[in-house]
Amino acid sequence: MDTLAADEAARHANSTAVMTLYSVITDLGAALGPLFAFWLDEHAGLSVMYIGLAAALLLIAASWSVRQRRESLENAP
Repeated sequence: MDTLAADEAARHANSTAVMTLYSVITDLGAALGPLFAFWLDEHAGLSVMYIGLAAALLLIAASWSVRQRRESLENAP
């Protein structure tokens, strides 16, 4: 992610602002992610979190599979 952010910043005239925004958002996510996870664990429970994460991963896998299949059909001779 750092490399992608640096590449994107190189394309902009004000690269310092782009990298600062990237750093702030990354730090904010690193700070708020665990807080949200603990809050969700307290209010919903660990088993609900596992089921929710499993469902999210299945949706990501399904969308990735559909995308790969679509790309292979487009590239077929």
